[in-house]
Amino acid sequence: MTRAPIISSAAFLLASIYFSASRDFGDFVYSLAIVPALLLLSLLCIGIAAYMDWRSRGVKIGLLILLATPIFAVASFRLHDNIRFVLWSAVHARDLDRVTRQDGVITAWDSWGMAGSGNDAYLVSDVSDGSRTVAAAEQWRKRMRLNCPIVATERMAARIYMVTTYNCPL
Repeated sequence: MTRAPIISSAAFLLASIYFSASRDFGDFVYSLAIVPALLLLSLLCIGIAAYMDWRSRGVKIGLLILLATPIFAVASFRLHDNIRFVLWSAVHARDLDRVTRQDGVITAWDSWGMAGSGNDAYLVSDVSDGSRTVAAAEQWRKRMRLNCPIVATERMAARIYMVTTYNCPL
């Protein structure tokens, strides 16, 4: 019985990490049912195990996992694109080296939204490495003669940025 709190809490942790990192609307809808159900299951398992033996190692580890879950969920939300970029750039190292020698759009990175409004994110190359702010990224966009205004930018590596547009795919 001491494994049940650990397993249920770990399932809650993994689901929280997955749903926090996802921008998919379907995942959001599923998370409204799955995450609370896993939380209740974890609390139930911990409660039963604590009733049987509150000093159990499974109870302590299960509680520790539950308490750490919000930290990991927030971290997965914030670090998702960075981790994805590190993995992507390792696979596409030669192509990336070639395309960063000139300004341009490298690839479509992500898109999210619903009901006629959405965001599109792109990996872009800025040879001057100056698109750290939205205003600077807008100057880059104007040099590239792209129509869609940039609403967010994030530096992924030297001369590589993730830029986001709203309701306007590049």
